[in-house]
Amino acid sequence: MSRALQLTGADLVRAIGNAAALPAVDAAVAKRAAAVAAELAGAGTETEVLKRSDSDYIVTVTGADVFAREFGAVGTPAAPFVAASLQRAGKP
Repeated sequence: MSRALQLTGADLVRAIGNAAALPAVDAAVAKRAAAVAAELAGAGTETEVLKRSDSDYIVTVTGADVFAREFGAVGTPAAPFVAASLQRAGKP
């Protein structure tokens, strides 16, 4: 097999890392982060999208009892909303 047909794990990591710096990739990730934030906003929560670097965004969710709603509390069953919001945000 020629070297041209070989792809190592390091080659793949380098290619993905280089793609993350492309403006189109960054814009797509920013759009996805904004969609997730919009789905999570409301119902007593606030969201913020923070950019750490190219194509690396963080969506924070704050609000009263967010942890208890997601995971449950003493005497209160969980009513998870994060996973459902992520699924809704991912649908076109």
